[in-house]
Amino acid sequence: MAEKKPYMVGNVRLSDLNGFEDTVKQGVRGCFIPYEPNPSLYVGQNRQTGAPTLDVDILVRETSNSKTGASHFIKLNIGKANRERLGVTQEAADSLRIVGNLYTRTPAPSQGAAPRGGYPARNTAFEGGDMPDFGTPAQREAGW
Repeated sequence: MAEKKPYMVGNVRLSDLNGFEDTVKQGVRGCFIPYEPNPSLYVGQNRQTGAPTLDVDILVRETSNSKTGASHFIKLNIGKANRERLGVTQEAADSLRIVGNLYTRTPAPSQGAAPRGGYPARNTAFEGGDMPDFGTPAQREAGW
C-alpha cells in the first residue's frame, strides 16, 4: 500500500476583502467582492479563461497555533506587474492583511482520511501532482 502523504486544508475569509457584501440574487445567497478596492483581486490578463484571481502568499508560522493547529498564514499579495500597473508601493503591498490559515494534516495509516468538507477520498492521494483536484462545487455535491 502506498504511503499516505500529508496534505493541507485551510480557509480564506472572503469577508476580510474590501467592499465584501453578503447578498441574495434570484433567491440564492452569495457574496459580491468588487475588484477596484482589492488590488490582490483581478481578472487574469494572461490566462486563457480570464478568470478572477486572488494573489496570496503562504507564510509558515514559526510555531503552530496551539488552539487551532494552523501551521501557515494566507496573506494577500500583489504581484509585481499589478503593483506597477496600479502604482502600489512595495511597503503598501507588504502591509496587506492576513485573510486565512492553512493546516497540515496527515491521513491515518489505515484510512487515508479525506480533508474537512467531505471531499472524496480519491482526491487525497496527491498522485501525479502536488495538489488534488477537488472538482467543481456541483461535482462535489454529486459525490463524485
